[in-house]
Amino acid sequence: MSGRWTWLTTVVLLAGLAAGCAGAPTPLPEPGSEGERLMRARCGACHAVPHPARLRAADWPAMLALMERRMAERGMAPLAAGERETLLAYLRAHARR
Repeated sequence: MSGRWTWLTTVVLLAGLAAGCAGAPTPLPEPGSEGERLMRARCGACHAVPHPARLRAADWPAMLALMERRMAERGMAPLAAGERETLLAYLRAHARR
């Protein structure tokens, strides 16, 4: 019976860990800012939202251009010029140093 309880305890703990990790959104800098809002709305429409520190500031323009091409391929509305500027400023401000 002790082996059964060990197995059950393991299953319950693993299920709890999986549930806790699956639904947690990426914490982003400046919660509530326009940049954070755009990241969640526009980037999060297709994939998990990456933390801006994932890339260096110099790398974000190329990544954003790639994502804009992917958006066009999927028939999504393009970023407005103001959205693109806001996103780039936000990403650069919080990029990896």
